[in-house]
Amino acid sequence: IERDIVSAEQNVNIALKGKPSFPDALIQKGLIVAAAGRMEEAFDCIFQAKRLNPYSDTVDYSIGFLYYLTGEHEKAVEYMDKNIEKNPEWDAQYMTKLESLCLLERFDEALATIEHVKNKINSPLSENMLKAYYYAAQGSKQKSYDSLELLEDELNKNNHKPPVYALYCQIYLLLGETQKALDSLETGLDQGDVQLLFIKSDSIWDELRDDKRFIEIINNTSILSSKSTDSTSKKYK
Repeated sequence: IERDIVSAEQNVNIALKGKPSFPDALIQKGLIVAAAGRMEEAFDCIFQAKRLNPYSDTVDYSIGFLYYLTGEHEKAVEYMDKNIEKNPEWDAQYMTKLESLCLLERFDEALATIEHVKNKINSPLSENMLKAYYYAAQGSKQKSYDSLELLEDELNKNNHKPPVYALYCQIYLLLGETQKALDSLETGLDQGDVQLLFIKSDSIWDELRDDKRFIEIINNTSILSSKSTDSTSKKYK
């Protein structure tokens, strides 16, 4: 939350030194090193956590999230579904599942996911949030913008407005609005949207990694400018 990846890793390593077989700490470390761009290590940590505690109600989500980051969306949906079976009330997994389904162009299943979430009581996931992404993935620009406008109205009425800049980035990228995506990226990093911590490993940004403005934004953000990444294949052990 404080966006200090280096200190986060130092602390989780202290925890694992005291108890190397602690699955929750291994999951945390996996997510931390994923934010640093070290995906082989991230998968190793979280699969080790799954071997130690296959009944964890977040481990399959975490594996699915890593596969989402690397653009392996069939695997992402597979692990999201495993996690939903164990822990159906948790909301984050439905957003990631929806995104992967849309990127696989499995739009009927994506719409069913939206309907399911819409009927959940007290879900923090807004129907307009989900539909804005859904329509963007279909290329329905006006419908996506209409949903974004309704989402903005919702957020303006909410005294505790959550940061949704990462979502805006993804939607604008899907719509081919590169500069708007980079505007949202810049604002989101400034406002502390935690989802943007994973930009080093999130495949949705791959097409912009050589873009001058993208590089400048990353280099001007100390938490992201570290060279602590791996260059290994996306086919994991």
